[in-house]
Amino acid sequence: MIGNNNLIPLTLTDGTVANTSIGGMVNWDSRNFLQGPGQWNQDASLRKTFTIKEHYRLLLSGDFFNAFNHPNNVSPSTTTGLINLGLQANSARIIQLSGKFEF
Repeated sequence: MIGNNNLIPLTLTDGTVANTSIGGMVNWDSRNFLQGPGQWNQDASLRKTFTIKEHYRLLLSGDFFNAFNHPNNVSPSTTTGLINLGLQANSARIIQLSGKFEF
């Protein structure tokens, strides 16, 4: 029952009773309740083998990490709940080229 001072009795987990305001029971700016956006990366590889003679081969390959360079947003701020679109959670595109000569 609400008293004259706008406080209601709230029974805590240890059994004690604390008088609290209705606004004190609801946190309008609660933290860590937003889930960040989904994230994905796509890696790709291209490989080609050239036969020069019967016993000689040249292997060329290209590996593309985060091939489409899709930006993944960072999680929302725990203070404001806003997402900073100037940052991204994933790394930039990385390209690795390699060659191999077999004889």
